[in-house]
Amino acid sequence: MYGGFKKLINNTAITIGCVNKKLSAGDRMRRGLEFQIRRSQDNDDKLCELRKTLKNGQTNKKTLLSLLPYVDKCGILCSHSRLAKVDHLPYNTRFPIILSSETDFAKLLVQSAHREHKHGVGANAVKAKLKEAYHITGLEPYL
Repeated sequence: MYGGFKKLINNTAITIGCVNKKLSAGDRMRRGLEFQIRRSQDNDDKLCELRKTLKNGQTNKKTLLSLLPYVDKCGILCSHSRLAKVDHLPYNTRFPIILSSETDFAKLLVQSAHREHKHGVGANAVKAKLKEAYHITGLEPYL
């Protein structure tokens, strides 16, 4: 499974490139990641239902309310973090992507972040790195 996350995104980008040959390599990778994120959110019943509810302009009074969830222009479920108004931070830090730790995509993402550090850092460092762009519900048991 080593490199599984990067292989997944790369293979998805290759497929997208076959459909739209005019895209640059960077755009293919970005779209590949976005596709896999949406797919992961669709694979989790709560996130899928929440995303559909928000896309239809309705409000959800129960699921992940504390995260102030919204659907961005790419159809990805994100959170309004308390850093939303800090303009010098990257977009994904200010509006982290919401994922469930129960999905295979999130598991690959966590494993990839751990391996990027060559197993040399603890669970807290991996969590901090992931929190720069993602809010993964139920992450603790996996680290």
